[in-house]
Amino acid sequence: MYIGEGVYEEQVIVTQSGTEDSSILIASEPAGGKAEINGQGVSLDEDGLVSIVGASHIKLCSLTIRQSANHGVSVQDNDEGDVPTDVAVVGLSVFNSDNAGIYVVPWCTARIRSQIFPTPAQVQFT
Repeated sequence: MYIGEGVYEEQVIVTQSGTEDSSILIASEPAGGKAEINGQGVSLDEDGLVSIVGASHIKLCSLTIRQSANHGVSVQDNDEGDVPTDVAVVGLSVFNSDNAGIYVVPWCTARIRSQIFPTPAQVQFT
């Protein structure tokens, strides 16, 4: 799923999985500018402004995540015990999160590459 250039003031919750052969891609439109998910004034239903909840084979690429009232991005299991695996976070810019820029519970697997973390709360694994 490509997101067009612009600022989106909403929470993104991913609960559906891709497959080993076909990951779900969430990225800025390649031909356009960067999409920004901005949490200013957004009430969070999950831990992160962008939350991967029980979903596997997900790729988040080339997005700006800003102003989260909790974590910028969270990767966590769901209430049914589905544990995310093969979650790739590539080229994200994460700014002004109240807690971690990227939060991953320890039993989930995530590959994290090429982020910009301008605040002290960089990456938190618990």
